[in-house]
Amino acid sequence: MAASLEILQSRSAGDVANAYEQSRARVAVILGPVGGGKTISSSKKCIRVARMQEPSPRDGIRRARIVVLARTYGDIWDKVLPSYRKTYPASMFGEIKGSQNRQADHVYDIREPGKGILHVEVLFRAVQDIDLEDFVRGMECTAWWLTEMDTLPQAIVELAAQRVGRYPEPDDRPEPEEGQTERPLAYAGVFGDANVPDIDDWFYNQFWLAANRPSHWHLFLQPSAILPGGPPWLQNPNAENLQNLRKADPNWYATQARDMQAWQIRRFLQCKPGYSRHATPVHELFDEVRHVAAGRIQIDPYKPMIIGADGGGGTLHPSAAFMQNPRPMQWRVNAEFAPQERCSVEEFAHNILRVMNTQVKRSAGAIILGDPAMAQGMTFGGGGGGFSIQTYGQKLQALTGIEVQLAPSNKPAERRGALAKVLKEHDGFSCDPRVTYLIRALAGGFRYRKRAGDKVLLEPEKNMHSHIAEGCEYGVLGGEGMTGFFGGLGGDHGVPADLMPPPIM
Repeated sequence: MAASLEILQSRSAGDVANAYEQSRARVAVILGPVGGGKTISSSKKCIRVARMQEPSPRDGIRRARIVVLARTYGDIWDKVLPSYRKTYPASMFGEIKGSQNRQADHVYDIREPGKGILHVEVLFRAVQDIDLEDFVRGMECTAWWLTEMDTLPQAIVELAAQRVGRYPEPDDRPEPEEGQTERPLAYAGVFGDANVPDIDDWFYNQFWLAANRPSHWHLFLQPSAILPGGPPWLQNPNAENLQNLRKADPNWYATQARDMQAWQIRRFLQCKPGYSRHATPVHELFDEVRHVAAGRIQIDPYKPMIIGADGGGGTLHPSAAFMQNPRPMQWRVNAEFAPQERCSVEEFAHNILRVMNTQVKRSAGAIILGDPAMAQGMTFGGGGGGFSIQTYGQKLQALTGIEVQLAPSNKPAERRGALAKVLKEHDGFSCDPRVTYLIRALAGGFRYRKRAGDKVLLEPEKNMHSHIAEGCEYGVLGGEGMTGFFGGLGGDHGVPADLMPPPIM
């Protein structure tokens, strides 16, 4: 059956959706709020994949096979196919063959004026209980569409990327020219759609965190559906797919928000990474779009490195945030040390020196601003078999050669309040994208737990995220001073360059 290409002239959900549909990236994923038209955009991308193929030297037909993968066949039939059928009505593109809760195939031909015929095969499959590696290995296809990508197994992206471009057959591909090393016209890749992830998901680490995402994997993030500051919630006029949603409700997103819990609004409407529905982030003002730099943050060679450290006492995972303070109420986090295993003061000192001499060595010296618990006396083994009594801070200073000062308070309200003030400031706080542990902590890993009956605990849970977040708090509190503006170590009165620690031997 020869169908029409009117689908390609239909309006995209918005600028981000359009860029995703047109993308030739080897791996591309679109994220956005519920109702943002992500599935429709992926549906439209199927035919664009076919148009990106080269005509066969045998018959001039451009061929493409796209495998659509979902978590279950229920998801295929209940979530994917309803949107897909709106894009490819049977009256124009023929029927989809398959039965409820089983695999389905959609095979059709379409004539493009002046360019000949496209032959398109779209195969709908589900993970279910299959052996993923065997399944992927058996698929000869042009591209993969991974629906609700964040719900699929972590290995799927790399496995799928290794199997694209195996269709059309070699006889349907033109011979490369002499010396040609790539085929720019013949697209092969993996694309998909997802919600903004939960911070505990593999998808958060592999896709959301820019430092972990390969440069040829592209993430397309749609605008937030609602404006900050509610309730009452106001719909973002720049949200995508509003032209369709308004037909059902002119204030569709705001109406949705009224019936959603705070964690749902944050993740599914505001496009911010999620966290457990039983928890509340300590630093709700942290916004990854606003507070994470697009690229590496340069070291200011005229400013000291302020190392905010959480350690001492019974801390088993001492952590440090390496920051610079260009001016009052402005902080730049350049590096971090956040061990996931137990760490002695000797190991902590060694790693502080390692980071200083490898990642931030161009700074004008350094100072450690630490947890006041570092003033507690501890017994350390002596070199001659005896023991010495020192504070944790004294030991850390002796091992690193970096001056250790204590933050003016370890009261939670004061240190968290100091960081909150900076987060509120325009251009007040920015993380290098490589400080992934701190980013994850501030995005919600550092969180309050709730009791039965939804009563919030006064203290955050101690977990793998809490120490690096508290180290950052101590650094900001000590650097700004108790007033939140002056009396700290920020500004021009920093550490002399001769306090730079010696290199590691």
